[in-house]
Amino acid sequence: SKFPGPSAATLAFSNPSIPTTPNSSSTPKNSPTPIHCASTSLPIAVAAGASHTCATLATGSVTCWGDNTYGQLGDGTNVSSLTPVSVSNISTAVAIAAGDLHTCALLEDGTVECWGYNGDGQLGDGSGDDSNTPLPVSGISTAIAIDTGGSVTCALLADAGIKCWGKNAAGQLGTGNTTSSATPVSVTGITTATSVGVGDDHTCASLANGSIKCWGANSAGQLGNGSNTQSLTPVSVTGITDASSVDAGESHSCAVLETGAIKCWGNNSDGQLGNSTNSNSNTPVAVSGISVATGVATAWRHTCAVLVNGEVKCWGRNTVGQLGNASNTGSNIPVAVSGIATGITVAARDQHSCSLLEDQSVVCWGSNGSGELGDGTTTNSNIPVTVIGL
Repeated sequence: SKFPGPSAATLAFSNPSIPTTPNSSSTPKNSPTPIHCASTSLPIAVAAGASHTCATLATGSVTCWGDNTYGQLGDGTNVSSLTPVSVSNISTAVAIAAGDLHTCALLEDGTVECWGYNGDGQLGDGSGDDSNTPLPVSGISTAIAIDTGGSVTCALLADAGIKCWGKNAAGQLGTGNTTSSATPVSVTGITTATSVGVGDDHTCASLANGSIKCWGANSAGQLGNGSNTQSLTPVSVTGITDASSVDAGESHSCAVLETGAIKCWGNNSDGQLGNSTNSNSNTPVAVSGISVATGVATAWRHTCAVLVNGEVKCWGRNTVGQLGNASNTGSNIPVAVSGIATGITVAARDQHSCSLLEDQSVVCWGSNGSGELGDGTTTNSNIPVTVIGL
């Protein structure tokens, strides 16, 4: 569910002390270019949840829109909104990540705060109670990146370790067991991580040596190790030695390589691996025609990438226009998103996608049943629409 920054979460350029190593979640990690803000109220990162979307602003505040059934907009209510509303009591955010029904922000001081649904402990405060305002995650003080999945949140720490919390039925916390945790627990054996990507039931990390490890569910081959056997601890993805970042979707995973190419593995029922087939693969396959990517975002059954030239391309399922190419026909090879020539980041989850543009506007496309596109309507769109009020 991510972007070019640490998967689903993007590190703000306004805080150079935070590394821009490769989130759901969103500034290009490979070749970060500082954004020169004409206004400090403009967005610097965007994250897509299942039916909500959030943006971090240059002020350090966060704004969200869409479904708010569980308080995932963080404004102190449970009222959904078709346009952005301010998250309560956040003023120093540098990154944002959105899960299915919850949202988390990384703050300047290395702490993390989360809000929304907490039935699986994904808010990390130890309570298991939903919250419509941000809650501090227990025991996290040195985070440099965050990402969220269906019911899991993970933080990349300054020491290159990873801690995760939330649902663990498939071993997606990487602790060697299937016990869920409402507070952060360390992922076994990860000490040199450079990015983390959290899917629905699996998680992946890129390492300093360019390799990738994944853990959790593996029924579609989403761990990429040549098998379809679940693993409760990290296993090595086959054949990748030059990864710069990784992202995890519902049951597939993708990595941006140092060359700018992308490889994906796992579920390919809708062509989300982008290799011109619809066959699952438990080892990485090259995405057709992508050679200059700076970031990748994996969603439910589609994937999007932002390119060096500012284009955004997507592939996979397209029933509600989530590929953004003015059609509703799926594609198992990348297609260009209509009208985007200055994309900086891309975010995707479930059935919608968003991009932060060079002028710091945000555009979104795809499903809009809860107002997650932020254009003031609930009408799906198969071309990008501009989020109102950013």
